[in-house]
Amino acid sequence: MTDLVRIDIPDNGLFASIAQQIQLPDGLMELEARDYDRPPRFVVFGDNTFRLAGKRWPFVRAKDWYGNWCWNAYWLDEPVARAFLIWLHGRRLFDCTCGEERLYKELISFTQRMRTARNLLQVIEPTH
Repeated sequence: MTDLVRIDIPDNGLFASIAQQIQLPDGLMELEARDYDRPPRFVVFGDNTFRLAGKRWPFVRAKDWYGNWCWNAYWLDEPVARAFLIWLHGRRLFDCTCGEERLYKELISFTQRMRTARNLLQVIEPTH
């Protein structure tokens, strides 16, 4: 099963190597770059991966101008899509401007649990 992620291509619909907005299907979530004038870099590679803000993600398929002229669509395997959203939330590059509140709260809860677990591991790690 794959999940759809749409990346906004600004102004004229021509690829600009940036991601100002990210949208999940069915109104689940819309994200907007925190610094809209200097959004994260976005690059697509020929090996079915894209890089957002320095991290590469595999996708199953892609379609330019999906829905209208300013969106490109990328279908990701479900575990990759989940990891991508968690990573996005942790990087704090985007704000959730609208969408399903329960999904966003779950992302926040999960991110906080992961930070707590990471902090605990750092505290209890034996020193040599």
